[in-house]
Amino acid sequence: MFKRKTLLSSILIALLLFTVACSPASQETGTNTNTDSEKKTEQTETITLKFAGLVPKENIFSSHGIEPFMEQVTKKTNGRVQFEYYPAEQLGKAADLLNLTADGVADMCHCLPNYSASDMPVSSGLWSLPGLINTDTSDAALTFWDITQQSPILEAEYLDHGVRPVVTSIGPLAEILTTNKEIKSPEDLKGLKIFTFGGPVNEVLETFGAIPVHMPVGEAYSALTTGIAEGIAYYPSGAETFGLHEPMKYTTRGLGFGTSGSAFLINEDVFQNLPKDIQDIIIETGKEVTKSFTEFLASENDKLLDEWKSSGKIAVYELTEEDKKAWKPIFDEFTENYLSKQDQQFKDAVEKFKNELDKVNQ
Repeated sequence: MFKRKTLLSSILIALLLFTVACSPASQETGTNTNTDSEKKTEQTETITLKFAGLVPKENIFSSHGIEPFMEQVTKKTNGRVQFEYYPAEQLGKAADLLNLTADGVADMCHCLPNYSASDMPVSSGLWSLPGLINTDTSDAALTFWDITQQSPILEAEYLDHGVRPVVTSIGPLAEILTTNKEIKSPEDLKGLKIFTFGGPVNEVLETFGAIPVHMPVGEAYSALTTGIAEGIAYYPSGAETFGLHEPMKYTTRGLGFGTSGSAFLINEDVFQNLPKDIQDIIIETGKEVTKSFTEFLASENDKLLDEWKSSGKIAVYELTEEDKKAWKPIFDEFTENYLSKQDQQFKDAVEKFKNELDKVNQ
């Protein structure tokens, strides 16, 4: 009986030791093996992102903004990220691209915040404030990019709408281009019908007695050639990219009428499902393109104005310091009134932007 009990005890102890020895180690090894396999899959899997554009491929927003961004991401990921590019509103109208990306029709898009001013009041409104930027626009663009990557703007204007900001470039300061009347003083704007991309710039124009004409950019050329609009508030090289310079006879230079931004957005669910290293590459490349594309636009704008001035193709009126003194009080009045109507988040964003930009310029 004793031998039988001893034998039974030995068997039970052996089984227990076998179970203890195998279970934790085997599960841990198995977990590690699966993790290694998953990591290997993540590192070799090809991810294809659909990018919705609003301009044709030959437009500089595509050739010097979107395409370099896609190329750099593909290169930095060793081909793991590829893009299907749909330019020229192939996946939807420009004004709908934010929502189409949020809904997953596209994974990424090129968006003009002015088309979604109610959802993105800071991203559209801040740039419209005349006199806010008196320095290198690339510094301003990078300063704002940093702000969009932080609370509360990141959540309020992007994540809450299902997207994440990747690029936040801005154009050079806007001028007034007109078809039949040269603009030298604020009084010259009274009664003129001026095309805009929407947003607060409409209110700026109304302050000067002009009549803002807001419509999709695809309809602007027809409006300018038929008299529905008599000018445009935009930067010259940007106007050229859409062919809107063709009906123009006059432009200002040095007016400082504010500017406008453009953004590359990614669907937030898509972003969160990407491997961490790819997330980092997309954001890093977005910051680089924010700087390089903003610098490119500024350079092209200066070249174009010089060309127009030398060729006489479009008459360029360069504002003198005395001219600017006549515009400044109206700009200041508008900015004060506009800010008084905004919520605290908008005011805080403007103040933070100004403070951060001041640090860059010190």
